[in-house]
Amino acid sequence: MVEIEKKVDRRQRKGYYIFMRTKIEQLTGKQLQLLKIIENFLDREKRFPTVRELCRLSGRSSPATIEHYLLALEKRGLIGRREGRWQLYRGNGVPLVGVVPAGVAREAFYPLEEELELPPWLGSGQNDLVALRVTGDSMIDAYIQDGDLVILRLTSAADPEQMVVARVEGSEITLKRLRRNENGFYLAPENPSYQPIFKPFEVLGIVVGVLRKYR
Repeated sequence: MVEIEKKVDRRQRKGYYIFMRTKIEQLTGKQLQLLKIIENFLDREKRFPTVRELCRLSGRSSPATIEHYLLALEKRGLIGRREGRWQLYRGNGVPLVGVVPAGVAREAFYPLEEELELPPWLGSGQNDLVALRVTGDSMIDAYIQDGDLVILRLTSAADPEQMVVARVEGSEITLKRLRRNENGFYLAPENPSYQPIFKPFEVLGIVVGVLRKYR
């Protein structure tokens, strides 16, 4: 799992993925200052500051000015309201770190310098997620096709029947379903044209979502 984790670590910036930088760079100096105040307050107090607290921390006396800045941050997708309460979005997306074969296992990942923004239901703010582009058709009966994007939670633990990305014999990477028989765990395709993999393998992560762009 070291290869993926290094890619993720390089793309993190104080809880944000690089894809957030474009949004942050669009802020004015005062808006960015307020964003940093909010982030520091959340790290310390574990809650979003009130408008009055933001006035005090930013040295401003007008609640209307703070509300204006909050709306600007909301417009750029950096904060939002849930059940009437403000919340900070700590990176609603994941880095696209490479290509994973859904077919014959291949060596390593092919790094892609891209970022992928996720819908909120796929795990806003979780920094253990990465995206991989699928190549091959060994998982078509699980409705995963060539060119799809799978969202992977980095973990070495998985249960039978979960879809996983695994490293086979220390080098080759593949997307398969984890299964178990009387002899132990193995990697099963979801296409009768492919054979199960019974070689030694290491689970790198479990698939938690699939994204597809329809043409």
